Amino acid sequence: MKGHKQNMQQHQVNNLKNKKRNEKLAQLNKLTEVYFERESLMDSEKKYSCTTFTKFGKIKLAQNTVSLSLFKQINDLYLSVLEAKKVMLQYKSELATVETVDNNSITPLAESKNLPMVFYKREDLTTIKAYKIRGALYQMKKFIDKYHNADISFVAASTGNHALGVLKAAEILNVSGVTIFVPENVTDFKKHKLEKRVFELSKKGIKAKLIVKGKCFEETNALAKDVSTNNKHCFYVDPYNTHNAVAGQGTIGLELLSQLNTIKAKHPDINKVSVISPIGGGGLISGIACALKTGIKYYPKLKDITLNVIGVRLKDLTSKYGDAIKVKVAGKNNQEYINKLVDKQVIINDDDMKKCMDYIYEDIDAHVEGASSGTLASVMNSIVTPSKAHAVICVLSGGNV
Repeated sequence: MKGHKQNMQQHQVNNLKNKKRNEKLAQLNKLTEVYFERESLMDSEKKYSCTTFTKFGKIKLAQNTVSLSLFKQINDLYLSVLEAKKVMLQYKSELATVETVDNNSITPLAESKNLPMVFYKREDLTTIKAYKIRGALYQMKKFIDKYHNADISFVAASTGNHALGVLKAAEILNVSGVTIFVPENVTDFKKHKLEKRVFELSKKGIKAKLIVKGKCFEETNALAKDVSTNNKHCFYVDPYNTHNAVAGQGTIGLELLSQLNTIKAKHPDINKVSVISPIGGGGLISGIACALKTGIKYYPKLKDITLNVIGVRLKDLTSKYGDAIKVKVAGKNNQEYINKLVDKQVIINDDDMKKCMDYIYEDIDAHVEGASSGTLASVMNSIVTPSKAHAVICVLSGGNV
């Protein structure tokens, strides 16, 4: 009896301990203040591990407070961005059109000739004249690696640039087939460019098709997904709303950190950097923001810099110049990243884009899309003011005009 009573008491003590432990876990899951830092970086494996310190319900990542689950999601995304960077460098000769100063980037960071302390991230200088090749290539490479180079094909939906990215990735990776869906409102310029690329791939033995169907992107995208669903050997390449799509685009952020090191050496008074990116489906700005705000702590020369990420959105979807970001809503996961990692959002219209398209042409002799030029609108409209201490980077996402 005495032993039984002792067992009962011990059982009650254990239950009480478990209850307290579960309460602490529940409190942590609600939100706790977490400061994390790199524990080690092993050259052989290139893996980051984090040490976390928690207290009373909130997590701190850069300057933002996020949930524990989102904290883990951001950290996982950053690790995938690091992996995606290796893929970009593996195929650099087939992605880049110009040499970069740091020799470790696909596209250069060019200084404005007329606006002091304004810089342009020249994604219009990839081989498809747009950043979309990054997300497309990384996604397709992951599928091919997963299925051990099996005879698989791909399908995608696009308003233009994503399709060019998927077609270029199909060529680089030498896949067996690729089908592209574009909405009926795609520009004639992009439609003809896609038709030309499909023809070129067909001559190289890749079964490539272009299907123009759907009144808007959402409708066209649903058709592309149906093809993948009904064919187990055909994989859907998402334009912006999957982990790997965002990771691919995030490689731009890693390149910016490396390039900022160079700028900082030239302009030692910089203590603030604003990076301005278009927002459509949200994959570009989510990847860039994650890479910048997570990765900056690994660059000692940048430790004293205040980093802001600013997004530009269309005022309305009837825009003449903003077809590259004509998306009704950002992807669900991307919206979470935007809410927590993006510091400000600015609305742009056709007048902003046209004015900035003309200005950028005069400034650096580059024809860029409206969504690209819209990143400069914040400077032209005095929403963001560059100075000796404040560098502004405009992401020129595409030049297919």
